[in-house]
Amino acid sequence: MLCSHAAQADTSHAYQSAVGDDGPLAYYRFSETTTPTPDVASNSGSLGSAGNGVYTIGVKHDAAGAVVGDSDTAATFSAVDTNSDDGGVPVIVPFNAALNPAGSFSVEAWLRPTF
Repeated sequence: MLCSHAAQADTSHAYQSAVGDDGPLAYYRFSETTTPTPDVASNSGSLGSAGNGVYTIGVKHDAAGAVVGDSDTAATFSAVDTNSDDGGVPVIVPFNAALNPAGSFSVEAWLRPTF
């Protein structure tokens, strides 16, 4: 099946709308196109800016996103953090009781690892 550019872009926006309809507390698109100061990972979930994170060194903004033909961007994490236990370069989200429920919760992520 062939899809036009508009159909591919609509897929991304339909996904964004579906995620928003679920009412997530935190929703990080990692789609900042420039490096803001401070380097904030904006939360589009219901917590708003109270759930913002901070990118650590090694992140690169404005990478191609997951949906081919869509103008939405992504972030890449390419550095190695020798000060962390796993060597990863995280986005740090400060403690917020709403993001630390006592019961069950779900997490969803789109990743494209490269080795």
